[in-house]
Amino acid sequence: MYYNTQEEIITKITKSLEESLILRKKVIKNLASIILGMILGKSTVVSKIAENLKEDFSEGKEESKIKKIKRFFNKKISEDMYIFFIESVLKKFKAEDNKVVVIFDHTTCEDRFVILSFMLSVGKRGIPLYYKVCDYKDPNNKSMKDVKEGLERVKKILQPYGYEVTVLADRGFGSTELFEYIDKMGWTYYIRVKGNYNIRIEKDEVIGKIEDIEHPRGFTRYFYNVELTQSKYEWNIATRPSGKEKEDN
Repeated sequence: MYYNTQEEIITKITKSLEESLILRKKVIKNLASIILGMILGKSTVVSKIAENLKEDFSEGKEESKIKKIKRFFNKKISEDMYIFFIESVLKKFKAEDNKVVVIFDHTTCEDRFVILSFMLSVGKRGIPLYYKVCDYKDPNNKSMKDVKEGLERVKKILQPYGYEVTVLADRGFGSTELFEYIDKMGWTYYIRVKGNYNIRIEKDEVIGKIEDIEHPRGFTRYFYNVELTQSKYEWNIATRPSGKEKEDN
């Protein structure tokens, strides 16, 4: 039985990548090697990738291979290159009724990094539009400044297509400051919030917390032009029976 060596597999991956990437051949070959390392190691952790690269990365100790991979990602894969891929995808993408949904969230990776990501929702999948990686120990790793910057980056990417954009996020982003910011962008949002928000429902002249809203028949209830008493900000809310998340839009 014949088995391809790592070098032969890397050569085949390199030739495939050369058809679509605007990078130097040496850089593309390094990328092909790293892709193979990810597949063999079944991981995107740099140390796991290095462990599985035996031929092209064989010179030097394991620590040297790790440094080489880190240098590659820090210097060779630029933001311009990333945007090149995104634009290639968006040119082929067809939005139903010219409407798109963008989901953003924070992800913690092994208590080492916090990743803020913005994804274009396509069926049950997501296309990464923008992301930022912060150190897990950085006290500002979930700053509102980064979220706003991410929204502006995504807006710039989507602007040429004239889409109607709706953003989705979990209750970790439940902030009046963010709601108002998205309003000014001209986008729609659906963001979960905690039940302890104080609100005023004008038609009933009721002031209380979202979690106090009753659901006699167990159905979701919808309220429009509800005032958030702390800042006088008006929003629409959908509430579910106790035990489930409260949603805002």
